[in-house]
Amino acid sequence: MYYLAKLNREGRHWLVQFPDCPGCQTFGQSKAEALEMATDALSGWLASVLKDGELPPATRPREGRAMVAVPVPARLAAVIMIRRRRAEY
Repeated sequence: MYYLAKLNREGRHWLVQFPDCPGCQTFGQSKAEALEMATDALSGWLASVLKDGELPPATRPREGRAMVAVPVPARLAAVIMIRRRRAEY
């Protein structure tokens, strides 16, 4: 499972924003650092949504050169998939 993120250069830093996850964003000094930070930011955001008893939004297809796939850790992805299945019934 992954979420798409928009990666842009902002001055000397790289900004990562998740269009499907309002308010979830992070910075990095380099592109590689920004992507590493993106995984942590996304994981924290998703865990927070789950803790509040809500279901994280599903990802939507997006296009563009600035879009990158950020993986969700396996354990967290499993929890999200289980919650989605339960919500179906």
